[in-house]
Amino acid sequence: MEAVYKRINVNFLHQCMAELPTTIRNLDTFRNEPERFRGSLNIFFITSARIAQKVVAFLNPRQRWKQGHRYLFVWLLEGNNKMKLLGDFFQHIWQRNILHAVAVLNSQLVYTFEPFSLEGFRLRRLDTNQNYFYDKLKNFHHFEIRITMFIDPVRAVPLPNYTTQGYKRIDGRVANALVKYLNATARYITPSDNETYGSLVNGTFTGSLKDIHSGLTHIGFNLRYTLDHVKQHIEELYPYQRRFLYLVVPAAKLRPEYLIFVKAFSNSLWRLLLLNFALILLLFMLLQYLVGRLPSQHIGYVNTHTFHWYELLEMFWKTQLGHPVEGFARISSLRQFLIAWILFSYVLTSMYFAKVESNFVQPAFEPEIDSLEQLPQLNLPIYAFDVVFEAVKFSLKPKYYEWINAHGVRVPRNIRVEEFAFTVTQKNADVALMLHDEMAKELLAHSYNDVTKRPSYHIVKEYLRSLTSSYIMTKGSPFIHKFQSVISAFHEFGLMRHWLQLESQPNTYTHKSEEFFEDLDDDFDLLYDEDGVGGVVGASSVSATSHKKVVLNLEILQGAFYLWLAGILISLVGFVAEWLYWWHQNEKRIHIM
Repeated sequence: MEAVYKRINVNFLHQCMAELPTTIRNLDTFRNEPERFRGSLNIFFITSARIAQKVVAFLNPRQRWKQGHRYLFVWLLEGNNKMKLLGDFFQHIWQRNILHAVAVLNSQLVYTFEPFSLEGFRLRRLDTNQNYFYDKLKNFHHFEIRITMFIDPVRAVPLPNYTTQGYKRIDGRVANALVKYLNATARYITPSDNETYGSLVNGTFTGSLKDIHSGLTHIGFNLRYTLDHVKQHIEELYPYQRRFLYLVVPAAKLRPEYLIFVKAFSNSLWRLLLLNFALILLLFMLLQYLVGRLPSQHIGYVNTHTFHWYELLEMFWKTQLGHPVEGFARISSLRQFLIAWILFSYVLTSMYFAKVESNFVQPAFEPEIDSLEQLPQLNLPIYAFDVVFEAVKFSLKPKYYEWINAHGVRVPRNIRVEEFAFTVTQKNADVALMLHDEMAKELLAHSYNDVTKRPSYHIVKEYLRSLTSSYIMTKGSPFIHKFQSVISAFHEFGLMRHWLQLESQPNTYTHKSEEFFEDLDDDFDLLYDEDGVGGVVGASSVSATSHKKVVLNLEILQGAFYLWLAGILISLVGFVAEWLYWWHQNEKRIHIM
C-alpha cells in the first residue's frame, strides 16, 4: 500500500494545499460536512471500507451550489474487487447529490462516474491530460425530471394529460423546452395539499414548497417570489424578473351628470375666474369714473347715461355668454378693453362648452385612489394570503401596514390565487385585494365592462413591495448549474421575450377591450430599481384607465388669460395716452387764453 501511496505523489498534493487556504478535519470529530458559502476542493484519503462509509455519511447532500464544490478521493484500497468497491462508492456519492467527484488510484489511473449514459450509471476512466470536472449533464438519456407545477391562469395552464405533457403559457413553455433540450422526460406533480406556492409556518412546509424541500421534485417551474425566511431552505435560479405587489381596489364610480357642468373646470380655475370677474368689474368702474372726469367734449356714449355697477355686471355677464354689447364708449381705450374681454370670453366659453359636450359623450368618473394616504377613505376588507401580509409587513410604513392589517382578510392557503380573486370579486364587488402585477392585470381583464369601456377594478399606483421572482430547486441539487445555464441561454437568445409576446394577451380580452389593455401594457412599466428586494414604497406607472380624463385648468387655458392680460394692458396704455393728450390740449388752450 505504501508503494501505491508514493505513486500518487502525495508530496506534490501537500505542496498545493500549503499554497491555498486549507482546513483539515478529523472525520471522527466532525460528523457532517459544514455548509460553505464559496467554492471548495475537498480531498479525502480512502484507506479502508470503514473510512469510505464514514466519508459518505459525512458528505452533505444539501450543500448549496454544488457546481462550486469539487471532491477528490485518493483511493488507497487494494484488492481484486477494488473497482467494484469504487463503483459502489460512487453510487453512494451520487445519492448524496455529489456530481463532480474524482477518484485517483495512482498517477495514471483516474476515475469518475457518469450518472446518465446509454447504459445508465457507469464508471469512466479519465485521461491525465483532460479536464477531470467536465459537463456530465449534456444528455439525460430520458432520465425523469420531477417538476412541481400547478395552475396559474397567467403563466401555467395545464394540457389535457398534464402529468406528462405539461403546461402551456410561459412557465409551461420554459419547462417543456428545458426537458427537450436535455433529452429527458418529465413528470409533473401538483401539490397534494392544494396549497400551490406553499409556505413555511412553524417549521412545517406546505404546497409546492414542501415537495421541493423534501426532494420529491427537482424543480418548481411556477415563477414565484421567496421570502427571506424560506430562502435558506431552497435554492433559486437567477432572478431574471422583478415582481410587484399591488393593491387592487374598486374603480371610481360614475360622476353624477349634474356635476358635468361644474367639473369641466378645475376648482382652482373656477376661483380664478370669479376673482378675475370681480377685479375686471372694479377696474372698468374705475375707468368709467375717470372718464367722467374728462371734459364733456372728449367723452360720450351711445346711451347718454353713465352705467351703474349692476348694469356693468349684466353687460359683462352677457358678453361672457356671447351676447353683443349694447353700448360702446367713444373713448378707444375702453373699446379696446371691451374687445379684449369679448375675445377672452369667446375662448373661455368655447372651451367650456366643448368640454361639457365631450363629457356627455364620454362619461366622467370620480378621481381614482392612487395613493396609500387615501386608503382610510375606502373602509373595505382587503383579501390576501398570509404570505402576502408577511411580505408587506416590513416594506410599508407602520401606519399603512396597521391599517391594511386591521382590514385584512386572510385567504385559506389551499385556495389558488385566481380562485379567490375571481370568486371574491364576483360575490362582492366592494372589496380590495393584494395581488402581484400579472394577476392584477388578469383581474382587470376579467372585470372589463364593454359598456363603460373600463374595468370594475383599479390598481393603486403606489406598489406595496417589489420582490425578485424566480424558479426554485431543492437545496443541494446537482442540477442547479445545468438548469441555470439552459434558462440563461433562453434569455440570451431572446426565447423568453418571444414566448412572453406570444402569451401577452390573456384569453379574457375581447375585441372591445384590446385597445384598453394595449394602453395598459404601455403604462404598466415595472420598475427595476437598484434597491434590491422591496425596500420602500414607490410609485409605479400603472394607469387606472386608458381614457385620459382632461379637466380644464389654468395650465391648459393660460393662453386665453395671456390674451386677456395683453388687452387690459393695451387699453390701459391707451387710456393713459388719451389723458396725456387731453392734458396737452388743455395746456395749449390755457396759454392761448
